[in-house]
Amino acid sequence: MWSGDRSAAAGSGGAVVTVAFTNARDCFLRLPRRLVAQLHLLQNQAIEVTWDRQPTYLSWVEGRHFNDQGENVAEINRQVGQKLGLCSGEQVFLRPCSHVVSCQQVEVEPLSA
Repeated sequence: MWSGDRSAAAGSGGAVVTVAFTNARDCFLRLPRRLVAQLHLLQNQAIEVTWDRQPTYLSWVEGRHFNDQGENVAEINRQVGQKLGLCSGEQVFLRPCSHVVSCQQVEVEPLSA
């Protein structure tokens, strides 16, 4: 669980979500429409993902199959999530990155040779 300061921050532009692994064939964080609206996310806007490690910055897409039962769930490809050190069911903190305009460099590491 998050400490009081992290939970309070969730009310000011961030959200605590539960990670769910998928077999999607991409590296995007998939978010429900309700969460996209809550965070006021813009298309092509980076999102900061924080847990017990250094923050990670990801691109996101709106997930199409979420039911609207009030659950804050963020889906990510299993291999990507594991490579980042995440566990399915783990809680993370999401915050939009408004200061990132564009990407200058991307480093990609193959999963296999």
